[in-house]
Amino acid sequence: MRQSVFALSVAAFALAVAAKAGEDAKGGPEGIRGVYTIVRGETEGKEVPKEHIEGSKVVITEKSIVGTDKSGKRVYVADYTLDRSKSPYRLKMKIAEGPEKGMTATGLIAREGKRVKLVYALPGGEAPTDFSTKAKGRQNYFILEPVKASPKESEKRDR
Repeated sequence: MRQSVFALSVAAFALAVAAKAGEDAKGGPEGIRGVYTIVRGETEGKEVPKEHIEGSKVVITEKSIVGTDKSGKRVYVADYTLDRSKSPYRLKMKIAEGPEKGMTATGLIAREGKRVKLVYALPGGEAPTDFSTKAKGRQNYFILEPVKASPKESEKRDR
């Protein structure tokens, strides 16, 4: 009987570890970290023209999100935390560089296959409840696809 209880305990622990690993692979901090290109964008209910996002990259590390334009210039830098108790994950970002430095932005982030979806409200905006934006909501939505990181991009992530 004790062997059965022990075996069940070990099995339960193994399943819990496997579930945690699977969660990270699907979208936890391990699953969203990487270098991405923006394939689609939306601001305040309107599609962002391709020429505005073409060549832009987003680098997500364990603690920060850095957006760069096609020339490699940083246009958005924020430190973030995730609330992983909800799906999609709730995201809270503290702007680390720029005119809104120190302010916070809230949003949602999820991984779907290889893509990452990110929607957030700028400071003073309405917190998003799904992966879309509202007119005059001060919200941005991006669909990101992974790209291979060059050594130069890896250095930028470690700022």
